[in-house]
Amino acid sequence: MIQYTPLEIIHLGSIPIQTWGLLVALGFLVGTLFSYFRAKKANINPDHILNLAFWSLLGGILGSRLLFVFGDLKYFLENPLEIFSLWHGGMSIFGGVLLAILFDLLYIKRKKLNFWQLADLVSPGFALGLAIGRAGCFLIHDHIGKVMQKPYFWGINYFGEIRHEVALYLILSNFLLFLVLLALPRYIRKEGLLFLIFLLWYSIARFFIDSLRDFEVRYYDLMISQWIAIVIVVLVVVCFLKNRLKKI
Repeated sequence: MIQYTPLEIIHLGSIPIQTWGLLVALGFLVGTLFSYFRAKKANINPDHILNLAFWSLLGGILGSRLLFVFGDLKYFLENPLEIFSLWHGGMSIFGGVLLAILFDLLYIKRKKLNFWQLADLVSPGFALGLAIGRAGCFLIHDHIGKVMQKPYFWGINYFGEIRHEVALYLILSNFLLFLVLLALPRYIRKEGLLFLIFLLWYSIARFFIDSLRDFEVRYYDLMISQWIAIVIVVLVVVCFLKNRLKKI
């Protein structure tokens, strides 16, 4: 069993560093570098990847915080100053992913670049960065899951109860997605399909994995992330169907 021993601070000498922030920053850096070298290999100006990384970072921070606040809106309406207290924690990666994509889309349109080409190119790095970032959630045990019906060795011992370790599932899902996205270009040539697969996999995984979370605010029995996942899945399916209809 995994013991509930949150590692919230790592000390580098006398300098305290937040574990979660460090892993998220590392994931962002690794994902950006991975996409940067993929762009060079594909003869795409890698400077665009660095510019997209900047807008992704800005959108990621804003979106993550906004969705977290919206997810517990009653509390933040009663304590409005807490909205800006990022040092107290509270980020929802799903919101960051969506706003980062929106900011990137605005940059791409302004520079008149090919959105689907770039989206396909950065998707594997995006998945890899998310996997590394979730390692930070795992180390601080940020998302305690529901009690396991049958205790398995990967469960977390949370004050005598064996619960699901949600962050561990997210790490495995994101890393497996990374491997799949690396392998698929050998078999698919349709531009934009890789990015749509990324959205579909990530959303479906989040829907089912988030259903295992405990101590979370829910609306009509679902977390906000699950409602967003449903919307994204519907939109991706519509994109697939529209593409198929064009071929008829």
